[in-house]
Amino acid sequence: MGLASVSVLAVGLAMDATAAAAARGAAPTPGSRLAGALRIGLLFGGFQAAMPLGGWLIGDRFGALVADWDHWIAFGLLTAIGIKMAIDGLRGGGAEKTDGGWRVLLVLAFATSIDAFAAGLTLPLLGAPIAASLAIIFTVTAAMSSAAFLLGSRLARGAGRWIEVVGALLLIGVGVRILSVHLS
Repeated sequence: MGLASVSVLAVGLAMDATAAAAARGAAPTPGSRLAGALRIGLLFGGFQAAMPLGGWLIGDRFGALVADWDHWIAFGLLTAIGIKMAIDGLRGGGAEKTDGGWRVLLVLAFATSIDAFAAGLTLPLLGAPIAASLAIIFTVTAAMSSAAFLLGSRLARGAGRWIEVVGALLLIGVGVRILSVHLS
């Protein structure tokens, strides 16, 4: 049951990253969409796998501290990026101003993987080997994020600059969802 539980956990952890990847795919960025999808998949998958490893290694020592603030950090980062993205979309200058976004992608990858740190505390309880668990989390997140990025890109072609505003609202919505789940 250990690896099956980890697979379900991986899909749950990947949802926020998948939504953020779709929003990023909708934003105008230069370069190949396939390269962007691979980049976002590797980055989001890497963060989603690294954060549970950190949770697993650090354990109870700092887990409560992160659990008390993780939702506020994720909410703040996702809301700030969403607001900037919406402003760029409304101004119609997102494509020219966006460099493709290593900084933006790093912040998104971090913000959407904070909850994975706390999930790392539960990995020993699932009875699955840590290396296999992290590989499953990485693979699921990378695949879902890459596919969502490409889907967001495809939707953006038909909707123009307004899809960037929709993507921004989606990011803000992910932040609000993270906050409301943790506060309820």
